[in-house]
Amino acid sequence: KHALNSLVARLSSSSAQSSALSEDTNVCVINTIHEVISGNLEAAKRLRESQGIERLVLINKGGGRSEREIRAAGFCLQSIWGYKELRRPLEKDGWKKSDFQVSTAATSSVQGYDDSTLPLIDRNLKNEKKSVNADIPLNDFIA
Repeated sequence: KHALNSLVARLSSSSAQSSALSEDTNVCVINTIHEVISGNLEAAKRLRESQGIERLVLINKGGGRSEREIRAAGFCLQSIWGYKELRRPLEKDGWKKSDFQVSTAATSSVQGYDDSTLPLIDRNLKNEKKSVNADIPLNDFIA
């Protein structure tokens, strides 16, 4: 019951504060919140009362956050929106369904790895049976 408030307090409300905590810590806090609210409507209501939704939405919008943080916050928000009993109170608070979806704009701005340096795979090689093993005399290595 009280752990949720502590977890929400650990969520930084700005990207400047997020630099104090590592990306891994932020993702772990968000995933722990997700575990607490999954299958527990009362916990989701407490998250709403403790301004946890506001912080998760800010993370989900990006603003200097990593893709992992954004994705974790988005999945947590999707779980909250999944409670039909919470939708009307959330809408009364001014939230929209789009606030509870994974932010694709924020995740698409994060650059992925450039795979242009990876070797190309020749698909025809799998049909050819070449002997890869070569006999190397051990006498050459013994001095």
